[in-house]
This record gives sequence, structure tokens and C-alpha cells, in this order.
Amino acid sequence: MAFREDHLVKNLVRVTLRCNARCVFCNIPPESEPGFEEPDAKTLLRQVARAARQSAGGGIVLSGGEPTLRKEMLEAASTARRSGAAWVEVQTNGLLVAAKTARAMAD
Repeated sequence: MAFREDHLVKNLVRVTLRCNARCVFCNIPPESEPGFEEPDAKTLLRQVARAARQSAGGGIVLSGGEPTLRKEMLEAASTARRSGAAWVEVQTNGLLVAAKTARAMAD
């Protein structure tokens, strides 16, 4: 099950369970969502657009694992804004966020 309906309550799209860190305090280890299947890029963007439309002008959360491991992460954020999200939160550990990426995320 890649897309959980209950996540829409929080306007959350879990883009992956993969992570590039082993934080002892992690509350979303891969085993926390049995049966999770990482969506392909097209499916991910559809899920993000749907969550943004359902946000009713609010925002959405792109989460993981580590969402910046997905090459589509910036496109997903842009899709969310174009689909009506007032804001996009990316829950990241920041390890892959260089200055150029941070500027693109802010844009």
C-alpha cells in the first residue's frame, strides 16, 4: 500500500521510506509501514497533486524516510503549489540539501 488515505488528514505524502541516516530517535523506520511500496515518479506526482487539492488552500507535507532521496522531490513540491497548496513542508534531515537545492526549495 503506497498511498494511505489516513495521511490525507494531515495532507501528508510519504514519498519513500529509504533514508540516508540512522537516527536513534527516528519515528518512521522502514518497518513502521509494512507493505509500503515506493511510488514511481508519475504516481508520486499524482498523489501530491491530489493531497494539494484536498488541502483546501492549506499546505501539504512531503515526508519519508528521507524525501530528498527522491530525484522528483523538487518537482513534487512544484506540483503541490501548482495544484493549490499554499505551502509545502519537506521533512528532511538536511544531509543532501546544498545551497543550490535550498534555493530551489525556497523558490
